[in-house]
Amino acid sequence: MARQHIHRYAPANPATHPPISSFSHIDFTRRLMPLKSPQVKQSKWSTRLPSELRHLIADYLSTDNDVHSLSSLGLASRSWVTPTQVALFRFVRLLGSYRYRQLESILDEAPEIAAYIRALAIICDGTFTWMDQDAPRILLRLQHVEELSIRNWCATLMTDDTRHSLRRCFPKVKVVHMQDVAFAGNDFAVMLCAIPRLARLHLHDVHWSFRQRPMAPASPLGDNFIDTLYFHGTSPLVLSWLARDGPLGFRLRALDVAWEHPSVSADVGRALERSGPELEHATLVCNIRTMKGSVALSDWLAPPVEDQRPPQLDFTLAHSTRLRSLHLKIESPDGRSVLVGWLPTLIDSVSSTCIEEVLLELRRADLAHMLWEAADLRLAKLLAGHTALTVVIHISCVDDLSVGAAQVREQVVNGLPLVAATGRLIVECKGPNTSDWLPSLPHCNIPDPLTEESRACEATPPPCDPSDDAAEVP
Repeated sequence: MARQHIHRYAPANPATHPPISSFSHIDFTRRLMPLKSPQVKQSKWSTRLPSELRHLIADYLSTDNDVHSLSSLGLASRSWVTPTQVALFRFVRLLGSYRYRQLESILDEAPEIAAYIRALAIICDGTFTWMDQDAPRILLRLQHVEELSIRNWCATLMTDDTRHSLRRCFPKVKVVHMQDVAFAGNDFAVMLCAIPRLARLHLHDVHWSFRQRPMAPASPLGDNFIDTLYFHGTSPLVLSWLARDGPLGFRLRALDVAWEHPSVSADVGRALERSGPELEHATLVCNIRTMKGSVALSDWLAPPVEDQRPPQLDFTLAHSTRLRSLHLKIESPDGRSVLVGWLPTLIDSVSSTCIEEVLLELRRADLAHMLWEAADLRLAKLLAGHTALTVVIHISCVDDLSVGAAQVREQVVNGLPLVAATGRLIVECKGPNTSDWLPSLPHCNIPDPLTEESRACEATPPPCDPSDDAAEVP
């Protein structure tokens, strides 16, 4: 059976939910098209086309990244100016203070463009690090932004004026990406509480510490509920505030969390418990590691724990009764991950009636420490109770794929004989190149909300089609 992805990693519609990197696909200098430009004339045949059709054509060119055709379209006739502007300015990426001032100049000449900007990415540079004076001013003019990305922002010196302005900056923002952002005092909570419609939160390398600063009050503006959380390389205080102490609603449908300090495990458990049956997709990247199995450890993660005192598993998947996909992953480049020892217990705690995929993403070095017999029994039991379930084992850091891949598959099949006998085991191998272990963010490794056409979770999954076993491990 060919591997099927269950609404996990890529948004269903890249045109409406593009990665942040696509914000730069339109050059800024070609965006400004004044409505009364002498180069633009009115065409009789263009006005006969319905407005909806003109917008569809402009959207098609924008989705296809055909900037030249889209820019030419805006000069064809005045009736095409607005559809072209809507398509060109839907996603705006501001790289540094120069682009920031340029956008302000465009808005001064054509204020209507502010209503077309639905996604905004602000990438701070050396002259644009603290945003206190500039960012709130322009954000107040962009009241229709639904997706906001902020990168390289030092928010540790936020002023009272900025805190006050933030409460009027995000009336329609639903998705927030932050990368390489630092907060002090209570300003992280202040900012999130100022986003009344926040639903999806993506955090990578976000640092938050009190630093003995005065604690500004933080109260949410609305009754929003976060349903998607991406948490990687971020201060433990953030997850603790969100899962335990924060005033924001917490009904996660998708959780992607990576952590390397044992103290975070308890907060992961609280996040799973608070989400309860709402959670459908869980990605748990446990990078807690010990010294065993490594001569020299890198400084990529937190210091390793002692071999003699490995941390105990203090969270469970028992509350996620409608979980559809479970992804357990190890990212650390060295050391022995404690997740290997936790696998049997975690798998045994799965109580969902509609689980469709279990993905274990391990390094080749982890196979020597796998509890094969216990993992085989738990996975086989889970497969017996869920006929639509597929188990995927993804092994990375395989030195020679032409030879090593076959050896790895044989080792996995021999270690999981009961699972392999079901015909629903897939083994994938990856080479030693680890350049993508640290993806450039914001990174949407999170599913979109289910559409009406999506299959609903059923208590009794449909039977597996035995004719689709060609791509599986026999």
